[in-house]
Amino acid sequence: MITHARRVTRWVIDERTRIVRYLISGFSAAGVDGIVYLALTRFFHVQSFNANFFSVLAGASCAFVANKFWSFQTRVNTATQGRRFVTLFIFNYCFQQAGFFVAVHYLRLYDLAAKVLIIGIMVCWNFLLYKYWVYAVER
Repeated sequence: MITHARRVTRWVIDERTRIVRYLISGFSAAGVDGIVYLALTRFFHVQSFNANFFSVLAGASCAFVANKFWSFQTRVNTATQGRRFVTLFIFNYCFQQAGFFVAVHYLRLYDLAAKVLIIGIMVCWNFLLYKYWVYAVER
């Protein structure tokens, strides 16, 4: 168990720059998502589930570009990486919409709190999937 913990700690230390860049890119994408969501729901009075679709799409677009070129620093295989990103995006979107619905309608969470909670959960698995699948295409 201690050996496993040391390996994980070593991996995190080795990946710290990439993790920090990933988190900055993610916070930026989440910021875009949040701003678009707020604008659509509060100023344009778009229904929350429809607004969530467009805000997630805007945030995901920002995340793809920032992670591709800055966090994971890859300049090739954009088409393959794009297809993989879209596959992961579809899964994340379904998870986010279902989680959002449950959190708002059954758990009675405030809509913005539900978005933050769900995004936080997805951050954990997305780093690993980005590193080892989406952007791991041969360079």
